[in-house]
Amino acid sequence: MRRRWPWVAAVVAVGIGLASQRSRSLPYAGKPCTASGCRPSFLIIGIGKCGTSSLYYYLTAHPMVVQARRKQIQFFDHAYDASRISSRYLSQFPSSLKEGEVTGEASPGYAQYSQVPGRVARHLNGVRILVIARDPAERAHSSYHYNYVGSARVPLPFELLIEAEIAFLETFFRNGATRKCGDKVCRDLSNDCYGARSAEAQAGAVARRYAGEQARKRFAKDPKAADTAAKAARRTAVAMSLPRLNAHLWRQLVGRGLYVSNLDWWYASHQSEDILLVCSEDLNDADKAASEMGRVAAHVGLSSFDFGAAVSRGKYNAGAQHKGYNAVTSWKDASKLAEKRPAMSEAARDKIDNFTAPFNERLFARTNHRCRWGHEM
Repeated sequence: MRRRWPWVAAVVAVGIGLASQRSRSLPYAGKPCTASGCRPSFLIIGIGKCGTSSLYYYLTAHPMVVQARRKQIQFFDHAYDASRISSRYLSQFPSSLKEGEVTGEASPGYAQYSQVPGRVARHLNGVRILVIARDPAERAHSSYHYNYVGSARVPLPFELLIEAEIAFLETFFRNGATRKCGDKVCRDLSNDCYGARSAEAQAGAVARRYAGEQARKRFAKDPKAADTAAKAARRTAVAMSLPRLNAHLWRQLVGRGLYVSNLDWWYASHQSEDILLVCSEDLNDADKAASEMGRVAAHVGLSSFDFGAAVSRGKYNAGAQHKGYNAVTSWKDASKLAEKRPAMSEAARDKIDNFTAPFNERLFARTNHRCRWGHEM
């Protein structure tokens, strides 16, 4: 590999940093409010369990950002009605804004659905899109504990659940449908992959196998009783281990980490310069978060601001505590929470890393921004 002189690398890095901090003009020519209401100037579209709450509440610390009535509105995916854009959506934002002020929201589900980008473009043309992404293995492991463990009566081990999902995804990418999005061909994971098959089709075989193995272990000294228990366990395995609650989340532990496959639809409907990738690891670093927020503010079109005080408060919606999106946890306590979580096995990490690596590289190339994932952390 051709080596670059250290001083050249430093100059390039400084140049990139300065360019990224240079503010753009505000969306809508700085006039977000109309007779119908005030439009959001930024949307945080996801991804869940990557730090959308911290990104939102840090950004609202800027003196020119006014919060929406609630952080997560989810209008364009679950509640969309084009005829009610004013009464159901814009009513969630301030009724008026002073010159230079902006507002926005953070709905993690927006990134996952192919129909959402076009809807957003129709009503909010020029809105700044913020997407925060996390190391796919870490995101999957976090989502497993946050969205699955408490929902399943008999949770499958993380390794088995992601093994089943990766096999499911490999089949889809090998044989599944493709769709046109703009001038490219895209994959619709939400509708054509997960939406087209059931949870049982995805992980039923694994659930039954695991239930049978566990039953046999309990009656290891009595083969006949073990056979009977294993058969009974396999019959109830799907109901016990594959809950309907949060199925759209726990079924996509790996799939939601294929960020570029979902972002393809956003790039087909929005200008590339309006989409910004934020790496969760940079926002999860107390020493770097304020600087990264400067890059975010500049993308929205806001003036320079010291986010140090906002960041120093800690992280929002940290861990699997379910205390609310605006619940803040000190950096010290957040670190302790992370340490309490059971460690991910190296085998599981390797499996996810190997599967997601080509998607990660395409994401970095598409966004012109690289995250410190895997060996780069």
